[in-house]
Amino acid sequence: MSDYELRKRFTLFKNEPNNQWLYTISNNVCKQAIKDAVAAYQKFFKGLAKHPKYKSRRQNEPKFYVDPVKIKITGTHVKLEKIAQSKKKNRQGANWFRLAEHDRVPTDAKYSNPRISFDGLNWFITVEIEFEVAEPPTIANDGIGIDLGVKDLAICSTGQVYRNINKTSRVRRLKKKQRRLQRKISRKYEKNKKGGSYQKTCNIIKSEKQLLRITHNTELLICTRTLAGNLSLWSVIPNVSNRTS
Repeated sequence: MSDYELRKRFTLFKNEPNNQWLYTISNNVCKQAIKDAVAAYQKFFKGLAKHPKYKSRRQNEPKFYVDPVKIKITGTHVKLEKIAQSKKKNRQGANWFRLAEHDRVPTDAKYSNPRISFDGLNWFITVEIEFEVAEPPTIANDGIGIDLGVKDLAICSTGQVYRNINKTSRVRRLKKKQRRLQRKISRKYEKNKKGGSYQKTCNIIKSEKQLLRITHNTELLICTRTLAGNLSLWSVIPNVSNRTS
């Protein structure tokens, strides 16, 4: 079944009396969700991917598509569609949201496939942008020795040492705090267990929010770790080209 036929059935489903609330959501969100589902099943039937799994409200973070034509991004704010139900001018300000990082997304580019996601603490927007890639430096046949270690990320034969971000005190402190808080929450759940069900108290909710903030900081460090590895790799390549030139 094509996505066109599914969208026709979905339109009939929206017209039912109990499903009128779907009209408060942008049509592009539902349309793109159907397209993504059809593309996932087509990949499965061709043997290119595993069977698609339905999203779980507990395990999966909420994500949705945004129309790239109707989205507007400035240096400090982003405008989304159909957040404010009223079309009056004084109500349209509710569609604008302040960005935590200013001047991070180019404002003069053409956006494609924008997505909004929520990790339980913060909202994120991701967009695809086309840009020209600079020509990579020419690399000769001569090489350079790289020793990957545990204490240090890499040690080159030129004497250059790249430190391992996992061994920094900040990462160790956050990991240790995360483990302690996870054990603390588990003990609270066991203490408030009644019969075969667990009771969630206000203290547990407060601890889970604190754990969510620590996990968010840890994920940022993971991204920083990946970026540090990539920057280390790209800093080695010019050294090779300079040695052989």
